[in-house]
Order: sequence, then C-alpha cells, then structure tokens
Amino acid sequence: MQNKSFLRLEDMGDVETLLSILSAIYEGIVVMARDSTIVYANPAYTRILGVPVSKVLGRKCSEIEPGVKCLEALKNQQPIHNHYEIVKSLGKHLLTDTTCIYSGGEFVGIANIFRDITEIVQLNNQIQKLQKYADNLEEQLCYYGRESLPEPFKEMVGKHPVFIQILKFAAQVAPTEATVLIEGESGVGKELLARAIHLSSPRKNKPFITINCAAIPETLFESELFGYEGGAFTGAKSGGKKGKFILAHEGTIFLDEVGELPFSTQAKLLRVLQNHEVDQIGSDRPFPVNARVIAATNRDLQKMVSEGKFRQDLYYRLNIFPIRIPPLREHPEDITLIANHFLGQFNNKYSKKLFFSNEVIQAFLSDSWPGNVRELENIVRHAVIIAKGPEIKLEDLPAYFTKRNNREKKNMINPLAQSPLRSYLNGAEKEALVEALRLSNNNRSKAMKMLGISRGTFYNKLRKYCLL
Repeated sequence: MQNKSFLRLEDMGDVETLLSILSAIYEGIVVMARDSTIVYANPAYTRILGVPVSKVLGRKCSEIEPGVKCLEALKNQQPIHNHYEIVKSLGKHLLTDTTCIYSGGEFVGIANIFRDITEIVQLNNQIQKLQKYADNLEEQLCYYGRESLPEPFKEMVGKHPVFIQILKFAAQVAPTEATVLIEGESGVGKELLARAIHLSSPRKNKPFITINCAAIPETLFESELFGYEGGAFTGAKSGGKKGKFILAHEGTIFLDEVGELPFSTQAKLLRVLQNHEVDQIGSDRPFPVNARVIAATNRDLQKMVSEGKFRQDLYYRLNIFPIRIPPLREHPEDITLIANHFLGQFNNKYSKKLFFSNEVIQAFLSDSWPGNVRELENIVRHAVIIAKGPEIKLEDLPAYFTKRNNREKKNMINPLAQSPLRSYLNGAEKEALVEALRLSNNNRSKAMKMLGISRGTFYNKLRKYCLL
C-alpha cells in the first residue's frame, strides 16, 4: 500500500508501521532532502499550518519559505534545538527542533519537528499588556499620590510606594503644631523633609532655624541655643546675642542629630520644650518662645534610652510624631530617578549636556550607598565636573566609589572561601536581580520576564535582598 505522504522511501523496513507512528504524533514533522526538497510531511503538518501535504511534497522549502531556520541545518549539517520561529506567510508561531539524517554515514537530509505555540504567544502578549496596564496604573497612582502633596514635598524625588507614603504622612502632620522626630541614616534627606514640613505649615513665612547638635561644644550649648545679655561673661558681645530658639520665635527650629547631645545638656533642652521659654545667660527674666520643634537623628534613640545615654523624658517629648526615612538601598528603583534628577541640575549649573553610560547606571544600582542620597548627589556632581562628555563613564566617578563598588561586586560573585555555599548563591541571585532591573530600566514586569520567575517569587526575592 502506497502512502501519499511520502515522495520516496528506501530501506525503511516496515514502512506501514513507521507511517502509523509518524501520523499519530501530535507535533508537525517534515522531512527534507539535501536540496531542501520536502519528501515527507505528517498529518499534523496540515492541521498546524493549514496547508495540504500534497501542495508541498516535491517542492523545495527554500522556495516556499526561504527564511526558515531549518535551512541552516541543511547548509551547516548541524542540528538546531528549541528555536522560536514565525512563519510570516501564515502568521504562525512555532517552536522547532531540526535533526540531521544520515544514511550509511552520509548526510542525506533533515527532519524538522515543530510545535504550534501561537496561542501561547498570543496569551503571553495579552499578559504583557495587562502587566503593562498594571504598571501604568501603579505609576499613575504614584503620580496622583505626588500630585496631591503640598508643593514643598514634590521637591523630594522618588516614586517608591513606601517613599510616597512617607511624604503623605509628613504632609498630614505639617499643618499641625506637633513635634516631629525624623529618623534615618546620614544623607537620606532628613533636613529636606523637615524644611518641607515647615514650608507646608502656617509658619512657612517665619524663620526656619537649623542647629547641628553634634557640632556644639557642651560649654557653648546655652549661649548658642538660648543666647546671652551684653557683658554676661568675659568675651561676650556688648550687645548680647540672640540664641537659636529666640531666632526661631514663631517659626520652626530644626534640631539635627539630636542624639549627639551630651547627657548633661539634654535636661536644659527638655526644660525649654516643657516651659516654652529660655533663660538667656546674664538675664534675670525668661524669654518666652513659640517655636515648633522638628528633631532628627541617625541614632536609635530608644536603644540609647535603655542604655542610659538619652533621657527618657526628652525622648517622649520629641517622639510625638516619628517619621523614618528609609535608606537608598531599600528603594533602589529610585536610584536612577534621583541620579538623573541631580544630573539635570548639574548639567544646567555647569552648562553641559551629559548622560550616564549603562556601566555607570549598573554601578549605581549595585552599590549599597552608605552615604545615601547625599553621597549620590556628590558623586553625580563630581562626574559632571570631570566628564569630558557627552557620556559619563566609570572613570569619571570618584575613585573611592569605583573601588568600593568593585569590592562589593567581588564579594557578591566570589565570596571568601570560608563562606558557605548559600552565601555564594544568594550573592549571585541578588546580582541577577540587580542586572535584570538595570537592563529593563527598572521595569519590574520586564525584569521578572527576563529572569523567568513568577511575580510572587520576584517580589519575595526583592524583599529578601532589600531591593524593594
């Protein structure tokens, strides 16, 4: 019995059995001779491509579909596995495997097995559209969140949901008289947030006085904060001096690094906060002050209280409305945004038109940023001044930063020999996440697609490595 699916068959043994097997296979199968002539196609060929087998038998594939990948296997006599291909003339998406056929040790042709993944591709496209819609919706929500903020808070750059929530939280307390305690590492923008609170309050047209508590010697604390009368002590100015609290009358006083105050001076500050009046050195009457207090610290004040290094009553007086600003490494999605913000500022200042290279962006995203936003600002300023342009390269960054960044990458990829295997795997996994975020320009949907992991797994890993 002759089967019309074959143009010619030789030395195949039980042909009918073989044909029965090939006909039952769900995937499409097409066999070509060395000159690309199609010598066999199974019924799935017609089902998948919608082309009758009789129309292709005896014809050369190079003439029907000259661009198909399997023709390379004929030319190079090398198999091709898991190749994604689009049959343009039919609008079909295929996943193909091409195997070489030998007879008596001589190359005689190829067998191309293909699976129809058109529906999968279409479904994936729909999922991507939905993810893009969800990402756009998230961005719109963040944008709406920023747009609803008072103008001073919009100066703080960032779109991470946690960061936006902090700004909303601060905007809520801004119109009140409540004392605010801003906590966070050095360089996260505590003073900038304090100033935004002041400018969004009824006191915005009154003074905003800043004092660095860590920079005041204990012996000068009273004169700096409370002032003195003329001739109060040897060396005193004849006209006296107004202290910081008096200068901040009806406005806001910002006590930066309040955790650095010596224990003995904390009682004097507490008395002012409780009584709303200061005793100037050399004066016999108290001076009433009406100043809103915003304090900031990079220390753990609660721990200092338990260790007896910070007065508990002062802590409770300051901690009425605490706000914690997260370090930059906890919202890496904002790194590129903030860096470009500073780049725009310094481009304008120095009359340049520079942009970051991909290597610089990667270095920014992979760094731990112990100096946070202030350090990022200083590094961008340095690069803009040094760069010959138009592209900012790694060599334009400060030497200490590139040295630290290289060390962190090395520790991530090649941990010390005594480190456990888990440390190595975690390091490699974190680097893969950072790289995916960089390549996708911080588009999370694209990043998780690159990594081939689910949305839930992706976000779990971001949280695990403090990248969220």
